Amino acid sequence: MARTGTSKRIVFFPKNPWPEGLGLDEFRWSGRLDAERGLFFDLHLRSESYHHLGVDDAEETDSDWESVNVWANYGSCILSSTKWGAHEGIHVADAEDPLGWSELDRWEFFVDTHTPVDDYEGRAFHIYLFGHGSVVRHRIHFAKAERGRFDLSWTAKFALTYGGSTNLSKSLRVEAKGIAFEGFQIPSGMSTASAKEALSRFVTDPSDYTLRKGRLWPRR
Repeated sequence: MARTGTSKRIVFFPKNPWPEGLGLDEFRWSGRLDAERGLFFDLHLRSESYHHLGVDDAEETDSDWESVNVWANYGSCILSSTKWGAHEGIHVADAEDPLGWSELDRWEFFVDTHTPVDDYEGRAFHIYLFGHGSVVRHRIHFAKAERGRFDLSWTAKFALTYGGSTNLSKSLRVEAKGIAFEGFQIPSGMSTASAKEALSRFVTDPSDYTLRKGRLWPRR
């Protein structure tokens, strides 16, 4: 079952009904400053609805994973560190390992490589696919694109824990082109001076950041 149209932002689930992937209706890349722990990236995506991808004329299959009609029961996929509020995203920098924004594309982030599947609050991200699942073993890379934007490559493994499975038998891949960073949110009530002092401990180039509207923005 092929998707119609094309997208610069796609999530792939191998051996599901859409080998060309699912387009993304939502995608956000933001950050947070924690004055004690450092800097974090948050990622949030929602795929296009399965209901619009050939449900009416879909053939029956023996496998739920390959069945368009089974997928349609769940609406769309959400993969997020912000949607459910209990996940910390990507810890990208601290005082011992500061972030160099100009060198971001040289880094790969490996997240939850050893986190147990059943550790809900300990996981960096959560996934809703066939009900709520458990997603770990992330490999994330940001490559420089035009006008200060980036191209994201993201792979992970997950288990369909809603159905009682803890087996990391499923995988995903996200390709998102030309994404814009939304800045590092500073904690509520933190002064400008305190935010800049904290930032100076977590980045290699503090003079390259500006503070506006409660967020720290790296220069493009």
